[in-house]
Amino acid sequence: MAGLWHRTLTPFQAHACDGEALQLECTPSTVISVHYVSYGRQVNAGHLCPGSASRGAAAYCDSSKGALQVIHRRCHKSTNCRVLITPSLFGVDNCPGARKFIEVVYKCRPEEFLNKIVCQGSQMDLFCPVGHGLTIYSASYGTTRTGAPECGQPEGAAPDDCLIAQSDETIRSLCSGRQNCSLMADDRTFGNPGCRQGNKYLKIAYNCEEKDILGAILIWFNY
Repeated sequence: MAGLWHRTLTPFQAHACDGEALQLECTPSTVISVHYVSYGRQVNAGHLCPGSASRGAAAYCDSSKGALQVIHRRCHKSTNCRVLITPSLFGVDNCPGARKFIEVVYKCRPEEFLNKIVCQGSQMDLFCPVGHGLTIYSASYGTTRTGAPECGQPEGAAPDDCLIAQSDETIRSLCSGRQNCSLMADDRTFGNPGCRQGNKYLKIAYNCEEKDILGAILIWFNY
């Protein structure tokens, strides 16, 4: 089950050529979170969008400026999104005469989620009602420049952004799909990020999903 929940937060890719529909889809009870958009044409990439091009059309061009904002406005926080890709959709066409290609990287995140913070050395306890399971959206362990008011900082400390890269995977492997989960916010659980100053803390964004939603996700992924 933990592997299944991890897959609901795996980045997805969608792509389309000019004149085609770009389709982004998420599972029930999750919404689209757009992370990256590229629009244009690459050298030696004619196989991606075969078709006629005007004489003198550039072999490479980048018309990504503005594309992220357009796709974000059309699709962000929707469960499903379908957009017909045309140069006019993004305003100024920097590649006239060339058939262009759009690539979008997105995740499916819960419509709503809860945040919880505990300081280093404390126990993190996550609870869901009976018949529900934990979905871990994100996790971070270490220090940040802004810090966490709940944990304070030593006098004169100037902490940097110093976080363990695998915090998400650690939490998901221990807690995803379970009704309740408890773990320590310490270096033994997550590893030592090597922070020079400041009090470390663990922050988790999570949600509790009903079992019938779990079943729907199982069907979606054929898992």
